Amino acid sequence: MNFFKKNIIFTIVAVITLLGAIFLIYLDWTKHDAITAANEITQKSQEDFNKAFAKNKGKNIPVELNIKMIQNDTEELKKRTVNLQRIFGKPYRKALMHFAASLNVTEDDLYARMKKLFEGDTGTAKTADALVPKLFEELEKEKKLPKDSIKNNEFKKFIAEIQTETVEVFVTLEAGYDILGVALGIPRTMSPSMAHVYLGQLQRKLRSQRVIPGVDSLATVQNFTFNQFVQTFPSNEAVRDILDTMPIYEDIFRRMGASRLEKVEKFERERQPEKLAGDKYLAYTFSTTVTGTMESVRNFMNNLLDAYKENRVYVITWVSLTSKDSSDEVEEVRRRLFGSEQASAGPSAEEPAQTGRRSRRRRSADSSNRAQVVAGRLFRVVSEEEAESQPDYGSTVIGKKRNVTAVLRFKYYEFVGDRLKK
Repeated sequence: MNFFKKNIIFTIVAVITLLGAIFLIYLDWTKHDAITAANEITQKSQEDFNKAFAKNKGKNIPVELNIKMIQNDTEELKKRTVNLQRIFGKPYRKALMHFAASLNVTEDDLYARMKKLFEGDTGTAKTADALVPKLFEELEKEKKLPKDSIKNNEFKKFIAEIQTETVEVFVTLEAGYDILGVALGIPRTMSPSMAHVYLGQLQRKLRSQRVIPGVDSLATVQNFTFNQFVQTFPSNEAVRDILDTMPIYEDIFRRMGASRLEKVEKFERERQPEKLAGDKYLAYTFSTTVTGTMESVRNFMNNLLDAYKENRVYVITWVSLTSKDSSDEVEEVRRRLFGSEQASAGPSAEEPAQTGRRSRRRRSADSSNRAQVVAGRLFRVVSEEEAESQPDYGSTVIGKKRNVTAVLRFKYYEFVGDRLKK
């Protein structure tokens, strides 16, 4: 006791050290089990990984969290891919989305429903005339709507929206079933005789409504589209081509008119549609010669390039611009300056251009005499004040006629990979 009393400080430090040691021993004892369990889990995970690694012949496999992330990314990529594909040649998509929204369903839902009806064994023809009414019936039953309410309300609005973008006239609502079918992936069909009538009606409408700038002849409209079927019925293969291509023709002609081109001189489809990406896309190639102001030609080109906003994709591959009117104006000025015989010849052949001191002396003498000889003709040189006093001073000499002629080639791309096939 005397030892502890004489060494108070030592005693206090020893006691604190002892208590600390006891506390550390307690922590080590209590945490030992948790550490042992964690080590066992780690060891088991390592063994499982080694087994999986060996089973897959050295190929790493994703863990559960990565699998979920990959699945989410895959679904997002699919959605974005579908949205991108629906930009290529889906002119009825805007109206379709309005139709879907009015029924509180999605665009994808309508696609899925129509695909199910098309692939199902319903005992009916796999055409829009047969399947669209079934789609309406299914939706009315699900939404608890009266019979034919969709046909007389939402579908009527759909057709009214489509009607503003085509010269085709839908006499009855049933006549518009094909359009909704096309929007949902069902190819439009017609008999050769009906397709012949359909083609003739559209060609006459394009002429009567002056859709093509500067074209008021039915024969010209026919030459621009399908003149080979004016007197004869198309084959079954040609029917499909007519039904697919005429809406594209009409869209191009409408963009020409909206751009305020003066006249379409030539227009043709250069070849049959080209299949791309494993038949999932079609590429149409067109060429045209148009006249109009530079601004109208620029507007037409921009109109084609901006068509993706309306679910149509055009790619311009060639542009050539000429201006015969401007060339004529240049020739007229040359004739006024040099005479008709020397208009295209430039400087006089009899008096070639001179160089050196002699030329400079001659120019000086001509200037002092206020006269010049150009191409063998004598011109009086007027002063700036005299020139400004002339009534036509400052008027446009070249460029009064602003029209240009443009030759364009462009492609139209359409996604057909979602078409329903029998």
